Formats: sequence, structure tokens, C-alpha cells
Amino acid sequence: MRRFFFSSLSVFGETLGKVTANLKWILRRRRQLIGPVSLYEAWFSILGLALFLPGTTWLTNRLVAASGGTTIGNTEMVAFFLSVPGMIFLLVIAGSAVTLLYTEYAGLLVIIRRFSQEAADAAEASVWQSLVHLPALARLGIIQVLIYGTGLLPWLGGCLWIKSHWLGAHDINFYLAMHPSEWYAALVAAAIWTVPWLLAAVGLFVRWLHTVPLIVFEGQRPLHALAISWRRSKGTVWAGILVISLWNLLLGLLLLFLTALVRWVASALLGTELGGLGWTLAVVLTALGLLSLIGLILLIINKVGLALLVLAAYEERVHDGDCPVAKPLPAWLERVRPKGARKAAWVLALIILVGAGIWTGGFVDEIKPGKAPLITAHRGSSQKAPENTLSALRQAIEDGADYAEIDVQTTLDGAVILQHDGDFMRVGGDSRKVAELTLEEVRTLDVGSRFSPEFAGEPVATLEEAIAVCRGRLRLNIELKYNRVDPSLAGKVGRILRAEAFTGQCLVMSLDWEPLRSFAAEFPEVGIGYIVFRSLGQLNTAQADAFSMNAAQMTAGLVRSIHRRGAEVHVWTVNDPRLALRMIEMGVDNLITDRPGEMRRLLDSWEELADSEKVALQLRRLLLPHETFSTADL
Repeated sequence: MRRFFFSSLSVFGETLGKVTANLKWILRRRRQLIGPVSLYEAWFSILGLALFLPGTTWLTNRLVAASGGTTIGNTEMVAFFLSVPGMIFLLVIAGSAVTLLYTEYAGLLVIIRRFSQEAADAAEASVWQSLVHLPALARLGIIQVLIYGTGLLPWLGGCLWIKSHWLGAHDINFYLAMHPSEWYAALVAAAIWTVPWLLAAVGLFVRWLHTVPLIVFEGQRPLHALAISWRRSKGTVWAGILVISLWNLLLGLLLLFLTALVRWVASALLGTELGGLGWTLAVVLTALGLLSLIGLILLIINKVGLALLVLAAYEERVHDGDCPVAKPLPAWLERVRPKGARKAAWVLALIILVGAGIWTGGFVDEIKPGKAPLITAHRGSSQKAPENTLSALRQAIEDGADYAEIDVQTTLDGAVILQHDGDFMRVGGDSRKVAELTLEEVRTLDVGSRFSPEFAGEPVATLEEAIAVCRGRLRLNIELKYNRVDPSLAGKVGRILRAEAFTGQCLVMSLDWEPLRSFAAEFPEVGIGYIVFRSLGQLNTAQADAFSMNAAQMTAGLVRSIHRRGAEVHVWTVNDPRLALRMIEMGVDNLITDRPGEMRRLLDSWEELADSEKVALQLRRLLLPHETFSTADL
């Protein structure tokens, strides 16, 4: 133990020395590096964005179309990734991303080795030199993705076994909410199972650090480079992990410090009150520009530093004569290489700056006071009353909600009841599944006592009873819950809505697109909404009246895209006032929340603000997203 302690201390000391030397080397040669590295990164970023992003979008849409549809979301995504097009998609996207990363580092390695002699040409030459090795680096990326992907399969299998063994007796929401002993046992088992796989993955990464230099400087084929790197890095895995981790930690802490400093100064300049719009705009845009510049500089330093660490590790183990000068460009590549590349790069940089200025002007123009969205009580007012009950619906009405979101599924005898999970364990302490019970048996359950003694004896509600409570006072967002395959559910809900003359006071939603499409064809008078947790493909081609999406997934661009299709945007689950303000600023149409009363007070205060105050608040929150404003401040 004592020997291990002193050995570890020695390794840490050596690591700290390498990281410090790395930083000193960069700072000492910063003037020589700034030109070639900045120019190279600009060139490479432009090439990467011009090729990778459009190519990824094209491939995604083609593969999604090949899978039989235009949109993939939620449950369909699992089936897609298990299909041949889905596996091809994962392989090509992951392989392309790794190839792009390796190609970038290949150019940085060339720059670092030759910049002192050929600084004037290093960046331009490195871009084209990287392209020489692109085929080999692409093969390397595909090989490594296949190796890592193959290694993931046993890990995934083990995780699925842990889930079925410890968390298979009841609905998963019971374990997530109640955290019984089986939940902690499963977490411990998953951690024990994951750690060796994670260490193995990191170990492989370090053992293969020499691979890119071997391809770039020695012209090795990918498989040979992997084998040679494995041999040369023997005995350096622990030190390699420590050096790379410490380097990233150092720059990460520096980024956090500088970001906090800029935000603190900006916050002091803005003050605690909503000030004038012009002053707020000037401070916010200046601070955001500084933050972007700091992030860009530290990102480039991080990339150069990692390339330097890799090159130093490689050169420590290389033998004399094994490291020739990077091979010259092929004749065909020399012919297509632009003569005035440096001038073209600066012209391109100028165009980017002008474009950034135009974008900034458009960005400022698009900052508009958002309108107050509608409020949906999630499963009723589920923080004040038991979820999916008549009491929760009555509380939602009292809290001033516009909608209540409810979950419906069918019993054994075909009754449509309000229930989220596949069983009643979480809400009523009964492990029997909904599909196993008749309505009469369901009526004997108490789904209120677990929430509070005040609601003891609260029964499970039917859809007809929910409509009776809400008619004329509260619209319903009805989610079709497919905890089991039930082709009859959508039709039964539609017929109940018609019979109750409630079709104009509700939306019917689901995570599954096909039942929704069938429902819309049979009941066109009822609005439909598609619930999307994650998506691939062209989401806005799905012909829904509304899209219900996780607030963490939302962007202003996505909101605008959905609005252009004439659909509404509903977001869940919004319980934090700061998150609610962000959603308002994006222009969403409906906030789904467990706290409709609090959200109603927030939105009422928001509506009382002048338009200039709303815009000033929106600008502040771009810079200070965690700044808290109470409803009194609003």
C-alpha cells in the first residue's frame, strides 16, 4: 500500500509537470502559433461544417425515409436503431464524427511539428496535408466505432438483465417515484457492471493515442497503426489518463472562472432593476461577445494542448528513422489546391464576420415580447391532489388552468379510465395491472391515501366522469397510454368524446404516431397532438395540430419551424419560473406544469409588464439565465 501511494504520488507529480510544460510551451510560442492555428481552425471548421452538417442531414432524412416514414420519435426510434437503416445511420454518423476529429488533429500535429520553419505556409499546408490521410483516417474511425459498438452490446445486455431482475415486477414509474430497496440494488448493480466497461473504454482510448501520428508521420495502415500504438503505449495508460484528465480539468476550471467573472461584471452593470432597453442591449451583447471569444480561445488552446500531448507521447516512443517528414501532396490534390489560399481564407473570414453582423441584427430584431401561453395542469393539479383523479381536475379549475392533461387506458372489460402506469402500485399500492382488472374491481381501489389522508377513499375516475367535471370549465389534453397493445383504445376514446359532445373542448395526444393518424382519420373533428421526447427526420412533416415536447429539447428555431406548419407547441414539465420565462420568450403556446396556480400568477405578472420591460428581461436572461425574478419583481 505504501509503495502504491508513493508510486501514485510520483505519477501525479510527473503528470502535473507535463501539463505545466505543455501550457508554458503554448504560451511561449503563442505569437508564432496564433496565425497558423487560427487560420487552420477557420479553414477546417468551414470545410467540416460545409460537408458534415449537410451530409448528416441528408443521410438522416434518407435513412428515415428508407425505414418507412418521415418522422421517427420515441417508441419508433428504438425499432429504427435496431433496423438495418438505423445501424447504418449510427455507424456512418459516428464514423464520420470520429474521422472529422482525427483529420483535424492530423493537421494540428503537422502544424506543431513544422510551424517554426514554415509558419507562413503551415496552416494552408496542414489543411491539404490532412486530406491526404483522409481515407486512412476514415477507415480508422469506422474500425474504432465498430470495436466500441461491439463492446457496448454486452454492457447493454447486462443493463437490461439488471432492469428485468430488479425492476421488472412493477411499472417503472413506481421505482422512479417511490425508490424501494430494489431500486437502490439495481443502481448499485448497474454501477458495478458499468465501471469496468468504462475503464476498458478509457484504457483503449489511451492505448490508441499513437494511432493518428503513426498514420500521419509513418504512413501506417489503420490496423497496423492500432497494433503498433498498443505496443508502444504499454505501461503508460494510467499516466496518459491522468495527463489528459488534468489538462481538461485545468482548462475547464479556467473557462468557468472567466465565464463567472464576465457574468458578474455584467450583472453589476445591469443592476437589480429592469433598466433602459438601450443600456441592457449594449451590456448583454458585449458580454455575450466576450463569452464567445473566451470560449473560442480556450477551445483552440485545448485542441492544441491535446495535440501536443499526443505528439510528445508519440515522440517519446519513436525510434530513429521511423519518423519521416509528412509525405507530399499527391499531384491531383496539388492541382485542386487554390493558389491564393491565404487570401481566400481572409476573404472568407471577412464574409463570416459580415454574416455574423447581419445575424446579430436579425437576432436583435427577433427579440419580441412573448405572449402569455395557456396553462395545462399535468395529470390535474398533481402537487395538490392525487394525479389523474376528479379531485385533481377540480383543483386545476380552482388554480386557473386552461387545460388538464390526463392519461387514459382500458380495463379488462373495455372501460376507459384515468391512469398513467400499467399497474396501480405507485398510486394505490396494488401491483395488479390495469389490463387484468374489470371496472368493478378498479372501483374498489383507493388511489388517494398514498398522496394524503385528506384524499382517503379517492376512486379511479372514468373518462366520462372527467368530462362531466370539466365541461365548460376546463379543456382536456387526453393522452392515449399504450402500456400494452390495445388497438381499441383510440376508437373508444373518440366515441366517448362524440357521445359526450366534447370533441371541441379537447386534444387527443400520444407517443405513438400510427394510432394518432388512424384516430384523426376516424374523428377529424378532434384535434390531435404528437408527444415527442426525441426525434429524427423531418418532425414538422407529421400532420398534427400540436406537438408536445420536453422543455429541455426546445429551441426558438424549433418553435418557429412548428408554427410555420400551423401547429401549436406544448412543453412539459415546466415547474420552475425561470424555465417558464424561457419558454415564453421562445414563443411556446402551452405550458404543461404540476403547479398551475403558481404558473397562473407568473403569467398574470408577465402580462402586466410593458413591452420594453419584457424585452429587457428577455435580454437579461440571455446572459443571466439563472437570475431569479419573483412575481413581485415582475
